Amino acid sequence: MISDFFHSYLSNRCQFTKFGETKSSRINITCGVSQGSILGPLLFLLCINDLPQASAFQTVLFADDTCLFLKSDCMSTLQTVVNGEIKHVADWLISNKPTLNCSKTKFIVLTRSHELQKNKINVVAGAVKEVNQVKYLGVLIDNQLKWQQQLDRECKKLACASYALLKSCGPFHLSPLLKLSTML
Repeated sequence: MISDFFHSYLSNRCQFTKFGETKSSRINITCGVSQGSILGPLLFLLCINDLPQASAFQTVLFADDTCLFLKSDCMSTLQTVVNGEIKHVADWLISNKPTLNCSKTKFIVLTRSHELQKNKINVVAGAVKEVNQVKYLGVLIDNQLKWQQQLDRECKKLACASYALLKSCGPFHLSPLLKLSTML
């Protein structure tokens, strides 16, 4: 009964693109789920739920954002192990059919060392780009775990919000607020 429901949900689906008043022709969907569907996120999580068992990476899954972690005291060992383990992940991707978006896939080496070197990580589609900072779940993380860029970003957001609040309150509404804040 449940399998009939999912079969019905996933079968005979098509999609099209609309831009303004222009529509593309309809194309049958042969794999995956419709973007924006209610069951899509659940089915995606069911699909990738066993990814953490595919390799020795420590894996963090959040919606469609996947992070793989490994640690080592030796950079050459880390590079060798990562390149070996990424092959296991690539095999899992081939077997389970999700595709890797290489343009969004990046790696960062977190280190306390000031002597940074270029590293190379390869996947089936080619080399993965090394970056000095990544944005993970809205937080900027740099390769030496210095939080200045994240703090600068948050200060800028607060300054913009403060300015918007100042402009929306006007001079009469702001005076009592200033008196209240100076009394604290």
